[in-house]
Amino acid sequence: MALSELLTPQRIALNSRLSSRKRLLEQLSRQLTKSDSNTLDERDLFEALCERERLGSTALGHGVAIPHARLEGLDDSRAAFIRLSTALDYETPDGQPVDLVIGLAVPQACTDSHLRILSELAGCLQLEDFRDGLRQAGNAAELLDFLQHWQPPE
Repeated sequence: MALSELLTPQRIALNSRLSSRKRLLEQLSRQLTKSDSNTLDERDLFEALCERERLGSTALGHGVAIPHARLEGLDDSRAAFIRLSTALDYETPDGQPVDLVIGLAVPQACTDSHLRILSELAGCLQLEDFRDGLRQAGNAAELLDFLQHWQPPE
C-alpha cells in the first residue's frame, strides 16, 4: 500500500517545532487519530508508540524515523507525516538528527501488511531523491502530489 493512500491532508504537518521525542510521539498520536471513524484513542496510540520505541529506536538514518504501532480495534492502516523545522536527536544509526517522521498505526491482526508497509517505506526513505521530495514540499497538497507521482529509479 502506497504512503499516499495512508495519509490525509489533516495528518500532515510541515515545519513543526517539537522539543523532544515524547512531544513528537504525542503529536503523531493526535494526527493519527484525526478524522477517526474507529474511535481510536489518542492516549492508547501514544502508549503503543512509546512501547515500540522502548524496544529500540525506529530511526533509520538520513534524518528519518518511522514510529509505528499495531492496535486492537483499528479497522484500517493509516499514516501521519511530520517534517520538523529543527531536527531532533533520535538514537539514529548514523548519528544524524531526525527531521522527517512517518508515523504508522495498523490493526493488531495485520502483521504481514504492517511489515510490507514498513519495508516499502524504508526502501523509499533510503533514496536521497525521495527524502529530498519530502523536504521540499511546500504544503500538504504538494506532499501528497509528490507521493502520488513519485517513481523509484529503475
